[in-house]
Amino acid sequence: MRVVLLVASFILAASGCVPITVANSDGTEQVSQPERTSVDRPIEWFRRANDATNIRLPGSTPFRMKVTFHAFPGIDFSKPGQSPIQSGDGVYEEVWLSPEKWRREITFGDYHAVEVRADGVRKMQSSSDYEPS
Repeated sequence: MRVVLLVASFILAASGCVPITVANSDGTEQVSQPERTSVDRPIEWFRRANDATNIRLPGSTPFRMKVTFHAFPGIDFSKPGQSPIQSGDGVYEEVWLSPEKWRREITFGDYHAVEVRADGVRKMQSSSDYEPS
C-alpha cells in the first residue's frame, strides 16, 4: 500500500497538481507552485505524449508496416439495400522513409487505394470514392 501511495505522489507532483516542497541545506523548506493555465496545460501534455509516441516524426527510423485485418459490419442505420458499410478482409501497407517520402496502400474488398509522397508532391489514386474508416 505504501508503494502505491508513493508512486501516486510522484505522479501527482510531476503532473503539476500539487505544490512541490524542497528542503534546503539550512533546514528551511522552499515551496514552489507550478505554473498552470486552465486550457494550455492539458493540451500541452497531449502534444508531448504524441511527440513521444509518433513514429512519423522527422529523424524517426524508417519502417515498413503491413497489417492484415477483418472489418465487421457494425450497426447500420441506412435503409435496406443502401448500406455504405463494407465488411471483410483487407490489407494496409505503409513504407515510411521521412515526412517527405512515404507510400501507403490499402486493399479492402474491391476497393484499392495508393497514396504516395515524394519529391515534394503528394498523389493519391483510388478505385472509388469509398473511404474505409
